[in-house]
Amino acid sequence: IYVLDGVNHCVKVFNHQGKFLSSFGGKGSAQGLFIYPVGITADRQGRIYVADTGNHRVQIFTAQGNFISLIPIVPEAHEKPSDPVDVAVDEQRGRLYVVDNDNHRILLYSLEGLNLTGRWASEGKGYQQLKYPFFLTVGKDTSILVVDVLNTRVQVWSPQGKELHTIGEWGVDLGQFYRPKGVCIDKKNTVFVSDSYIGVI
Repeated sequence: IYVLDGVNHCVKVFNHQGKFLSSFGGKGSAQGLFIYPVGITADRQGRIYVADTGNHRVQIFTAQGNFISLIPIVPEAHEKPSDPVDVAVDEQRGRLYVVDNDNHRILLYSLEGLNLTGRWASEGKGYQQLKYPFFLTVGKDTSILVVDVLNTRVQVWSPQGKELHTIGEWGVDLGQFYRPKGVCIDKKNTVFVSDSYIGVI
């Protein structure tokens, strides 16, 4: 179990009984170090991907925490500095999805070569728009679920970059969100969303 400890700029590793095994990282901008990282994921080969938010990049490690590579997240000329807050792997399509929070978009990179291959969304509250997206995950049907924080919803996108539908709306009743942050999916494709303000899933 890999736990991203953003305040301490490291990844901590535990076994399934909760026993601490090891850690890697530390504060800094050199390879293998982090500044306030936020998002983490792993692929089937055990590689670990970390959204190194404060360094505006994604770093990739072996399962043992050894540095493999990094992807600098470079904004376009008219954009704010990049703010990568989460990553998700789509191994079926050889893709890495990166959430650029401050620029309200999803970036697509190839797993082979780590090249930028696409950009999804723009700032707003309409169709195929996002307002400070945060965490994302890939569904069992390869749809992409993105927590659209200030629009208080989860958007479901197709692998072709089209919004399919949304989950939730603003509110405090069942099925509504006040400040959604996290999303994940189980083996049955059931979606779990954490609401950080109300304190519920």
